[in-house]
Amino acid sequence: MKSRMILTAATLGTLVSASAFADDTSLSATAPAPKMRAQAQIELLPIGTGEGKIGDTSMSTDTGMAYGVSAMFDYAITPYLSVGVAPRLVLNVISDKPDDGDKADKELDLRARLVGHFPVATGLEAYAALTPGYTFVLSSTDGVNSSKGFALGGAVGVTYDVSPSMFLGAEVGYQRAFTSTEVMLGALPISADLNLSYMHVGLGAGTRF
Repeated sequence: MKSRMILTAATLGTLVSASAFADDTSLSATAPAPKMRAQAQIELLPIGTGEGKIGDTSMSTDTGMAYGVSAMFDYAITPYLSVGVAPRLVLNVISDKPDDGDKADKELDLRARLVGHFPVATGLEAYAALTPGYTFVLSSTDGVNSSKGFALGGAVGVTYDVSPSMFLGAEVGYQRAFTSTEVMLGALPISADLNLSYMHVGLGAGTRF
């Protein structure tokens, strides 16, 4: 009789434990996926053009190799669509054939970001991003004010999960900025336009939370 009671208690304990484990597994399986994502990216900008216009005079030049760093913060609206911001700082904004004494400018991009996500395989995702924003070209030349204006860009890339929360990413993108400023000719300010276009290749890493 005592053996039967012990066997019955052990069986009940096993059933209760199995039920609790099943409930935990169910809760884990239905836990919401992280909606926030933060990423840092280093970029090379090997191809670009600069188009300037001062009064009736227009000019165009290829740009030298530039370097950039971007920070990206996204919020997932659905598993396939997210919105966020993607500020970027670009260094060595200069012609590919600078004149003696020319100094490299800097470019600051303040951009919004709309991203479509496309799962490819377990842990591997492709994406396409649209990045409208506002650009500041920070001048290093005396007598030339920094220029600013609207910019529009886009990129395609992939991310690969190295852990449940961490991932690596790579992308190729393009941006064109339409900026304007004033150039001092003596004591006379003259309006000037500067359009900058860059193609970039980026590598980065990020986390979901």
